[in-house]
Amino acid sequence: MFRDLFKQKSRKCVLAVAMLLIPGAKALETSIGKVYADFGVGFGTYVYAEPNVMDIKSTPILFNTSLTREGERIFHKIYADVSYGIGGRYNGALMDLSSGKSTAFKSDSSDIFYNLSYVAGWRFKGTQSYKHRISLGIGHRYLINNIKGLGSYTREQTYLYVPLGYEGEYFFNAHKSLIFGISFNTLVQGHNISHISKIGFLRDAKFYQKEGSGSSLYLGMKYDLKKYYVFSKLVCELWGLDSSSIDVVEHSAEVNNINPPDKYKGTKFFSLIEPANVTAYLYLNVGIGF
Repeated sequence: MFRDLFKQKSRKCVLAVAMLLIPGAKALETSIGKVYADFGVGFGTYVYAEPNVMDIKSTPILFNTSLTREGERIFHKIYADVSYGIGGRYNGALMDLSSGKSTAFKSDSSDIFYNLSYVAGWRFKGTQSYKHRISLGIGHRYLINNIKGLGSYTREQTYLYVPLGYEGEYFFNAHKSLIFGISFNTLVQGHNISHISKIGFLRDAKFYQKEGSGSSLYLGMKYDLKKYYVFSKLVCELWGLDSSSIDVVEHSAEVNNINPPDKYKGTKFFSLIEPANVTAYLYLNVGIGF
């Protein structure tokens, strides 16, 4: 019930913001306006979990950049980041395909996450001490989990989403300000590939997810040093996705040089699914802008 209500509210908010932005876009300045670019680095903690199934934990290092063009009221922003999981650990199980029984399994996991988004928004008039803006756009997340060890495989996850955001800046003086922002992200579609052909299946499994949402928020400080500015902020990203579509995949214990006992030989069909999952990513981000 809560999720259905959230989806209804989020769709109404997206529509309301679009109605604000469309008239404003007609008045978009013909001049290039102000252009800002920033570059940052971050370090934090990451958890991906499929409850009662598995989880992956790591301490990623992040590199991010953004390019913003501001007119009198309308602004456009492109943002990109990449994170490399350090010390990643997979905590799950290995399943005996003949009996269906699972055995606890832990292994290293080498993970990479990408995020790319574009938003357009409206800058409110604000005051000398406070300015704020809203935005709406499109985003793309891409995650690779390279789980090591016997019976493991690589997982690719691609998500398309719509971010609806609000950002503010409170000025203590001409050189120091408090910055904060929040974004509500609605999943459009997720496409996942599990490369299980490496462990005896006759092809890789493909899943589609259509239900889910996320949010991100940050709080930090910005210091304007005239020719450039520096910033530091604490960022928290959360996602919750429902289970995927089912993919029926054929498995053969006789491929990949596996030579099992006779009772395990031959092929079987398995109905596979990407379980409901949650993601939490908390990191400290520092950088410089021009």
